[in-house]
Amino acid sequence: MTTIFQRYELPIAYSMIAAARRIRPRRDGRHPFEQYFLFWTAFNNIYTTIAHSEGCRTHIKENDDGSIVTIANGNVNIPEVVIVSEREQIHLAFQEFVDDLKHT
Repeated sequence: MTTIFQRYELPIAYSMIAAARRIRPRRDGRHPFEQYFLFWTAFNNIYTTIAHSEGCRTHIKENDDGSIVTIANGNVNIPEVVIVSEREQIHLAFQEFVDDLKHT
């Protein structure tokens, strides 16, 4: 299944891609790194959005009774969270991509 996202759903990705396309070669050779950074940020926005829409998101850890698990930090109890790995998010995104997109 391939999802087509609108600009309002991926504002960072659309902005980063537009910025990367505006970069012109410079004599100091820095533009490839800048473009890489912009494209990676766009891809990050895409794969986190896809993972979130698939229900794969960071959530607060709970005990069996439904109470929130906390960690004491000084005088403050901070909720513990279950973090989704970047690898897991990218894997979910690749399942959404068409074959041509996976190999570009």
